[in-house]
Amino acid sequence: MREEKTTPGKPVNAIARLSNETDARVVIVTNQACVGRQKLSPEIAAEIMQRVALRVEEAGGRLDAVYFATNGSDYVPPPGAVSARKPEPGLLLQAAHDFGPEIDLADSYMIGDMTTDIAAGKSADPRLTAVLVRTGFAGSDLRANAAPDHVCADISQAVDWIIARENRPE
Repeated sequence: MREEKTTPGKPVNAIARLSNETDARVVIVTNQACVGRQKLSPEIAAEIMQRVALRVEEAGGRLDAVYFATNGSDYVPPPGAVSARKPEPGLLLQAAHDFGPEIDLADSYMIGDMTTDIAAGKSADPRLTAVLVRTGFAGSDLRANAAPDHVCADISQAVDWIIARENRPE
């Protein structure tokens, strides 16, 4: 029997593998409306994200950045501004701006379990490769009309797929 590389239930290990086996910048973008609703402080949300980064490091990988939107779905950005809350592309655009030429959105991947994740990626750049995972919401949120480029069982399988694509001979 062939041993599988995937480790379902271990997203931290998958992120560590992605950072080790590709040249990709690994960035998490997440909606945290609980902060805007004052159910969680910005400091606690930042601590949680720091713990995620620490777990990735403990697994031998790295997390280059974490961006989170704290506004609820009722937030309306000022005129001319792009909302950071997915399905809007603000967080991805900010990451691309912050990292400069290290992040080319057209040559990037967005992994998510919600249609809003897929829509955010495609709004940031239609050439971005959006991968839907069948964990969490598994795309059942139906909050955005966006089709993924690829579907995987979980983040570990998505990382396997990305690594295979990135490391294939040209």
